Amino acid sequence: MPVKRLRGTNKKTGRCNLGISEEMNIYHAQALKDELLGYLNTYRLLQLDMSDVTEFDSAGFQLLLLLEHAARDADKQVQLHQASTAVNDVLNLYRADGLLGSNPATGEA
Repeated sequence: MPVKRLRGTNKKTGRCNLGISEEMNIYHAQALKDELLGYLNTYRLLQLDMSDVTEFDSAGFQLLLLLEHAARDADKQVQLHQASTAVNDVLNLYRADGLLGSNPATGEA
């Protein structure tokens, strides 16, 4: 599951911009969980660009919920900055319009 740090990441400010691409499904959920929680331990704010996610299922949705709860418990933030159609479709299905501060209609926070 490719996750890469994007421009704008800065340890001094505690902000990390991450690009997630390809599949975010049950087959990749555990590896992605470990990687994203690692970033959350290092930074105060994660901004997720999921515009290149091609497949997103309920395991991906549960992972976003886990990230949101872990961030809140640690007094940190995770924001969904961009989302693909696949991500928006599942967010709409679960009526999770405001998950991670997102707007499924535009994919922007």
